[in-house]
Amino acid sequence: MSPTCPSDLQLDAFCLAGRPADHPLQAHLVTCERCRARLAEFDRAEEVFAREVYPATVDAVVSRLGSRPAWWTGLLRPPVLAASAGLAAILIAALAVWLLAPAGQQGAVGPPPGDSYVGIKGELGLEAVCKRGELVFPLTGDLRLMPGDALRFVPSTSRAGYLILVSIDADGEIELAYPTDGRAAAHVTAGSRPLPGSIVLDASRLDERIFAVFAETSFDFETVKAAAREALGKACYLETLTMLPLDPSFEQASILLYKAKAGP
Repeated sequence: MSPTCPSDLQLDAFCLAGRPADHPLQAHLVTCERCRARLAEFDRAEEVFAREVYPATVDAVVSRLGSRPAWWTGLLRPPVLAASAGLAAILIAALAVWLLAPAGQQGAVGPPPGDSYVGIKGELGLEAVCKRGELVFPLTGDLRLMPGDALRFVPSTSRAGYLILVSIDADGEIELAYPTDGRAAAHVTAGSRPLPGSIVLDASRLDERIFAVFAETSFDFETVKAAAREALGKACYLETLTMLPLDPSFEQASILLYKAKAGP
């Protein structure tokens, strides 16, 4: 790819605009075989998404929307999703996490009924979805969170065991985030599924790091808290606090939550 070739984001925006004939990229595409092939690959991805992913997911999401405003379901119907398969997949995944997961109850992170289950292989993983007002989106990169944002966490593990989520803020405060009904780790089954309930951010502007800690045998919050205190004594910043000093039998994953700072 030459330095003058558009980025994937620029190509995606071009497709989202409907590939207008007067778009500046049209002249580049006439002479660049590589970028024409990239667009063809985009088209193939959209075709697979429309044929296989979209039908398996959107009906379940729409059924949970029920009497929600019409614009919610409008987002999930073509041609809105046809513009970008990648963007559509992210949007539907975020909505599915929020709307299809059980809320307000404790339970194992295991296979839910039907097609909403997504299996996973490998080590412990942790993702999050944010709900801000009526908007639901995946938490990525250095996105700044606002007071009132509600977060739902999605751990993934390759086998059954026990799980705890802890929150560590920039002042060194350590709190248990999951489970909410006791100090012992919650039993989970293999797979990837949103945890029940959500965490609503308060007015604090302190950044936080959420750690997921998993083991095949039962353990409690005090074990993780002691390791977090030890790690805080060595780390200068939350950005550098990426691992807790726990036995190798524990698996760990974490997400850094950046908070929007108050204005002057």
